[in-house]
Amino acid sequence: TNGGVDGDRVRSTAVILAYCMQSVVASEMIRGLKRWGKATGIIPAALDSYTLSIMVIYFLLMKDEITWLEPADISKKYPPPTEIQYPYLTSKDRDQLLVLFPKFFFFYAYEFNYDTNVISLSLDELLPKSHPRYSTHLYKNRCIHVEDPSHPGSNLTENIDPKLFSSLIEMIHATNQAMADPEPEEEEDEADGV
Repeated sequence: TNGGVDGDRVRSTAVILAYCMQSVVASEMIRGLKRWGKATGIIPAALDSYTLSIMVIYFLLMKDEITWLEPADISKKYPPPTEIQYPYLTSKDRDQLLVLFPKFFFFYAYEFNYDTNVISLSLDELLPKSHPRYSTHLYKNRCIHVEDPSHPGSNLTENIDPKLFSSLIEMIHATNQAMADPEPEEEEDEADGV
């Protein structure tokens, strides 16, 4: 049967929803970055929506914008999807999003170490690839490691082609640069005779 697979999908979705219920900023960042991913072709070429959602939540956790949730407790503490009520988006939230979107791209362009660290929601700590929980997993490559909360020790991106990973990083850098250096406004025409 596929009951195990379906159960994993429910648990995986519950993790994302729980963080979205905690913070409307998380929800809106995920929504906005999914649009970015689809518009740039990053989704589905390099990442899927679920993996990108984990990357967003991980970034917010690293910046102390949201509170870490124990994956095993999520199903006990949060209602099923039919009962979910998301927080309202306030003007303060919108201002926060304007700050956090550029920080997301800067974080994954310059701050996160892809060679040594794992993008994981499983534990409330920074997890290196050398951590014992990953020692028995055979990686096809080590470009990027995004752990599925439903499968400790897994890597959602282990099959990513190195060329696609390079394209992902290039797009993150390009977007970071575009946000850091927006196009200047056109200068007003100089007065006649000057």
